[in-house]
Amino acid sequence: MRSAILACLVLLALPLAAAYGLSYSPLIARTPAITDVHGNKVSDMEAGQQVMLTVTFSNQLDNEQSYVGIIEVRDSQDVTVYLALQSGVIGPGASSTIGSSWTAEEPSTYQLRSFAITDLQEPKILSAIASSEVTAR
Repeated sequence: MRSAILACLVLLALPLAAAYGLSYSPLIARTPAITDVHGNKVSDMEAGQQVMLTVTFSNQLDNEQSYVGIIEVRDSQDVTVYLALQSGVIGPGASSTIGSSWTAEEPSTYQLRSFAITDLQEPKILSAIASSEVTAR
């Protein structure tokens, strides 16, 4: 519960970071990818269908970077309906992919968002938000 609250606080802080000119991100968050259980790319899905959400983070630094990768799903009302957090370390100039399974509970258009923070205790933003959409019928 605490990690979800901290992640929500970071979500609120992201627009402020943009407003104050966060111009350099140590990590690049790629657009969330969606695949079925067999690894096939999914563009539209059925409500109740389990999919894998994956995000690749790339380190732009010359040293390794610890991070917490966040995958967020928002429904058409802009309400967060799913939140996945996964921590890791990325080597200099390297990339790391995280993933989580998710099932759309009802038909809707969902926004998939990904970004990285330093940690959950004293989070600092490491990447800009990457986003995409998927429709569940």
